[in-house]
Amino acid sequence: MTATTLTTVPNGTLEIITPAVQSYLDRYHTALRKTAQSVLEVAATVLEAKEQLSQPEFAAFLQQVGFDEKSSTYKKFIAIARKKELLEHYVDTLPTAWTTIYQLAKLDADQFEQVRNSGQLNPLMSANQISAIISGGAPANNNRASSDVFIATMDLDTAERIALHSELSALCQRYGVTVRFAPALIKLVDASNKDAA
Repeated sequence: MTATTLTTVPNGTLEIITPAVQSYLDRYHTALRKTAQSVLEVAATVLEAKEQLSQPEFAAFLQQVGFDEKSSTYKKFIAIARKKELLEHYVDTLPTAWTTIYQLAKLDADQFEQVRNSGQLNPLMSANQISAIISGGAPANNNRASSDVFIATMDLDTAERIALHSELSALCQRYGVTVRFAPALIKLVDASNKDAA
């Protein structure tokens, strides 16, 4: 019999995952992370070339990569490069679209924190979602399936319920999804935390 695990996938659903499925999930998430990392590296390369090459060399570089120093694409990559150090900390949850990464790069520190703390920062995030978060409006459609999950925990003892809460919270944080726990479970966890303190 193949072992299975309980996990949360990026679309917010809770599923039983076999090792074969987990293998594909790992490959998928690695590719998304590499995509975002590649965008950061391209941007950093453009900025470094600008800073290190002579003007004629830099003009040749731009010509070879198809950029014009006055183009919006060039300017967006420079903006991304200037925020690379910050963005690299979130490479696992950065959008894969370079134009959306640019939208994040344009944000000031407070706005970036607002997006990060929204729980919506993920590889499929759109520029419209970023705008909606910053403006305080309703989140834009992010092409992610919404789902409700119900997990009956009445057959678990107190320690198992607390452990499940902890593991689900960690999984949700890892995949950028939210979970709403029943008030009774929250009280149980809070009481456990107070007892531990």
